[in-house]
Amino acid sequence: MLLMGCCIDKKTVEERGIVMEQFESMGRCNGAKIEMKRPSPKVFSENKFRDDVTAIVRNSSQETLLISSYARSALGQTGCGHFSPIAAYHEQSDQVLILDVARFKYAPYWVSLKELYVAMTCIDDATGMSRGWFLVSPSNNKRGVDEHDDKMRPGEVVNW
Repeated sequence: MLLMGCCIDKKTVEERGIVMEQFESMGRCNGAKIEMKRPSPKVFSENKFRDDVTAIVRNSSQETLLISSYARSALGQTGCGHFSPIAAYHEQSDQVLILDVARFKYAPYWVSLKELYVAMTCIDDATGMSRGWFLVSPSNNKRGVDEHDDKMRPGEVVNW
């Protein structure tokens, strides 16, 4: 279980969800190499996001996943913030395939990369910052899941 040993209880997650910093910390806490990126015209532009998407989906031997954190409402869906992986990119239509992790609610769907990028620019009320995306891969670190660094305490990132 992703939350195991990561200082945030399941009930809190079910009631409030998590923010990007907690997602990042839980990934590291569970042995992943994870890079968080927030949309920004100068640093992580729509084109940089497209570059990350195409790099991930074009290299099937690569072990990196791209997880997006976006505002569902910006895509015309019900709910607030959400995390889901991107599985494919269709260059001719400039669309990405989102494998929605809430399969009971939404089947996998295609959305324009631009719309998803805009949905990631929406401000998260809990942090006052935009949402974004993560590049997640296996860590070179050989630590086990049960060995944790005190700096990786996602429950303490945001005060509720």
